[in-house]
Amino acid sequence: MGEQIGSKQWISDSNEILSRLSSGIIETQNNFCIEVKFRSEGGNTSFSLIIGPHGARLEAGTGIKCRVSLLVDRRVAAELSDGSKTIAEAISNGDIKINGNINELVNAGDLLAGLAKALGAILSGE
Repeated sequence: MGEQIGSKQWISDSNEILSRLSSGIIETQNNFCIEVKFRSEGGNTSFSLIIGPHGARLEAGTGIKCRVSLLVDRRVAAELSDGSKTIAEAISNGDIKINGNINELVNAGDLLAGLAKALGAILSGE
């Protein structure tokens, strides 16, 4: 997946990966939504990750109104992907900005941990 993060093709390819990797690990009756905003010198890109009873999917842009959003620099996303930085380090250093309902994000920790493999594959471009 060499496409630009957030492009229509990237979203489509990512959703294909999510549908394969998240099968059977989603156990929620409620939808959880988190907006991810990547910033770079070339501009910002955003997409939403929605997790619900039928699995996980990405949607481009800001059309979905999520109660939690993350702002991440592309450089930091690359460091997270290659393992040179942990999420905890990035949050404590202020490299990841969290806006909205932080309790909802914390409560969704198990869901997000269950999708860690899928998200890692997406961010690394596999």
